[in-house]
Amino acid sequence: MIYYGDALSYIKETPDILSSMLENRNEIMMTPALLEMGNVGDIIIVGTGSSYNAGVMIRPCLQHIWGRRVSALYPSELEEELRISPPDALVIGISQQGTSVSVIEALDKAREAGRRTIAMTGEENTEITRHGEITVMIACGEEDAGATTKGFSATAFTLLLLVTSLVRIAGKDGSSWMEMLSQIPVTVRETLLANREMLEHLSEKMAGFAHLMIISSDMYKNLLPEVALKFSETCRKPVAGMDAETFCHGMYNAVQKHTTFLFLSDGKNERIHRLGKYYEGMGNPVFQLNMETENEEVVSLFAAMICIQYLFVLVSRKMGVNLNIPKDPEFHKLMGSKIEEEEQMLCEESKWKN
Repeated sequence: MIYYGDALSYIKETPDILSSMLENRNEIMMTPALLEMGNVGDIIIVGTGSSYNAGVMIRPCLQHIWGRRVSALYPSELEEELRISPPDALVIGISQQGTSVSVIEALDKAREAGRRTIAMTGEENTEITRHGEITVMIACGEEDAGATTKGFSATAFTLLLLVTSLVRIAGKDGSSWMEMLSQIPVTVRETLLANREMLEHLSEKMAGFAHLMIISSDMYKNLLPEVALKFSETCRKPVAGMDAETFCHGMYNAVQKHTTFLFLSDGKNERIHRLGKYYEGMGNPVFQLNMETENEEVVSLFAAMICIQYLFVLVSRKMGVNLNIPKDPEFHKLMGSKIEEEEQMLCEESKWKN
């Protein structure tokens, strides 16, 4: 599939989109439909790619808010989880384009097992909307680009809005969490504006890497699945991502002379500092994105993510990559991993006939 949008424009839209989502949260959250679902217990988030990664990023915060177990799983892991999950568990299947075959099948399995289900997607009237008990929209508008950016942030924010809505429905006081959510769009906007010049400069230096290792402090480790995915997807080079402790327990053996390092630091991890000095001494290209913060951790994650998104798009452009043209536009069709446009049209026609 060929895309025609501008990834950088979508990134710049993100703060306004998050603000709009917050203002329109009752409509987005389908509050009457949520009320009809009744009480729910543990939450199981199911997705692939960036949809799964959004769940990983936000899972600890959701669990803190909800006060019960929250899991983020690949579709292939759901069947085993259903065997041990309580009967009141809620399964949220996420597919931004609404065409992920494995996520759709996971929702069907959850319903067959008697679990409550929500389909979460950014596209109306797509196939996934017919496989959840209710549908919650990721209200970020069109993102016609080869790599999702605003869609990732909006997915994570939608999960936050959903769980805070469930808290209110359960009769608990969620005012402090809503105050925290209101800080996210403001901080994201301020962080991007404050760091754009630095990110431009950093992208010039990073362009041309052959192999990238992204090492994080503890605060930013839940960003790593998405960060590694997006640098590899957009720059089309081998990329690995891990926290500093994991790296020190074996992965350091894989470092080559041409390995480039990007450290994601909150300024509090001594191991990050030592690793940077060590590999500078070894002659490897070493770059650091220092994101010290006094904000709540989840607010910091959103702010860090928008800077990283801006960086990987800039680096890929300087490396001559056109994000909107996949290496193989027929890949998903050959793999059967997404419902193709023709199939989607047939599903739409069938829906209207019925």
